[in-house]
Amino acid sequence: MKKTLCLIFAVLLVFRVSPANASGAQNALLDSNGYAKVIEIIDGDSIRVSFLSTGETALVRFIGVNAEGYDGAIPYLNNTILGKTVALYFDNAVPKSSGRWNNMYLYIENSLINRELIYLGYAKADGGHGEAALYEFFSAGEESAKDGGVGIWKPAEDLFAPFGRFVRGETNINTASRAMLRELLNAALYGDKWAEGRWVESDDNNNDGYWSPGYWDIGEDGETPEGSERLIDEIIYYRARNPFNTVSELKFAKGITKEIFGKLREKVTVVTNLAAASAKELCTLGDITPRQVNRILKDREAGKLSSADDFMDSVYFSSYSYNQIKPFVSVSNITEIDVRIPPETVNLNDATVSELMRIGLRQADAEKIVSWRKTGFTYKSIGEAGGMLGLNQETLNAFEDNFTLSDFTVFYFEGININTAAESQLKDCGMDSRQISAVLSRQRRMLNFYDIPVAIPAEDFDKKISLYTNINAASRAELESVFTNSGAVLINDLISYRNDQPFGSLDEVREFFASRGEARAFTNASEFIVLR
Repeated sequence: MKKTLCLIFAVLLVFRVSPANASGAQNALLDSNGYAKVIEIIDGDSIRVSFLSTGETALVRFIGVNAEGYDGAIPYLNNTILGKTVALYFDNAVPKSSGRWNNMYLYIENSLINRELIYLGYAKADGGHGEAALYEFFSAGEESAKDGGVGIWKPAEDLFAPFGRFVRGETNINTASRAMLRELLNAALYGDKWAEGRWVESDDNNNDGYWSPGYWDIGEDGETPEGSERLIDEIIYYRARNPFNTVSELKFAKGITKEIFGKLREKVTVVTNLAAASAKELCTLGDITPRQVNRILKDREAGKLSSADDFMDSVYFSSYSYNQIKPFVSVSNITEIDVRIPPETVNLNDATVSELMRIGLRQADAEKIVSWRKTGFTYKSIGEAGGMLGLNQETLNAFEDNFTLSDFTVFYFEGININTAAESQLKDCGMDSRQISAVLSRQRRMLNFYDIPVAIPAEDFDKKISLYTNINAASRAELESVFTNSGAVLINDLISYRNDQPFGSLDEVREFFASRGEARAFTNASEFIVLR
């Protein structure tokens, strides 16, 4: 192992030059190596970083790695490098860039991440970089993963193993048609008045199975309920911009209250295992027909389907239909995905009313954004824009990926919230009296990275401080720094509440605090709370 690490260091030192010297550029094409913080995992073999010395951001693709279509790479990168400082190096044998992407090696502590992804079975060696200095090293890692049967090299029969202990619903919330969403919601919300649809199995007379739709069963004197059309509209509207990557994310769609989410969460999924899905779940995959469902069930039972590619045959899905559902299907028992639709973006600080409306904002909201700007105001965060314009959290959730903010970037660190923490908490995180005074002098109005006093070096307080607190994921210490005058009982209640299901809106957070007599605690901290 020591010899291997020495080889890696020797090769990387050959390619090392002086740090990049651009100043604050966004998505820069780099000329040299350097140290950077990983600020976004884009997919299994590409990331976005922010260089420590210059503040510039860059898009980086891993040399020699192909993780396209493999489920394990993104969670691994999230756990291993997201938010951490890494060393990045070019390879003189590989073009420095491909379009807007910088081709680089990524090294953290004692691990070359390019090699680890391949060795652990999260990716394949990319033959397109066969000329790379370390390509043979990567190829050897791929052979080791194959021999060990790990990750993507796991034996095919394992794909058909029964589900584990988690509860998995039978409606794919990302692909279900309006009719199937209606089945889901009416059954959950009006169970005593809605006769739920079901799959009728094939019979001994060779009659194929078919879907028997649900209907209102209210008796002669009953009134037909309003139904769930409004919620269906909101789910379709949300997923068109932000596909649901976890079941919990359904909570962020407008109108999905705590009570409704509680009724739905064990009935839905965000990704369908084609190798084991029930007939009912298959019926929620876009515009699939009963005939295609029957064919999948029969061929699967006969052992003809062993990989996702096998389902691309037109007898199962049309090419158009398969491309539509492809991000939301698998042949393994995963329960979460990482799918993003590249959005059309507009800059809140220079977009016109028509440009804002083009991404889907109502005219009244678009006009509010522009009118505030005409007074000389500059939006520094998405949350700030929402608060000033009266946009609710659901609207912000739907449009978050569509907004940019000029040169302003809101950073979410781990650690105590320095906008709200008590002086004793600032001291506990390592600040001296001079640094504490610098924080207090800003009157707790630090809205972005550039507002942090220079007396607080980023390298000394990385992961120790935050400007905004994600109430759905913050540690106990961070919550205590936000709600400084609230006791342990309230913090315990908050953690128990969000562990059951995440907060879906600031209104829900406000209601939580008000019901416990702590409305003022929420009001004092609300400007620095975000929901993710």
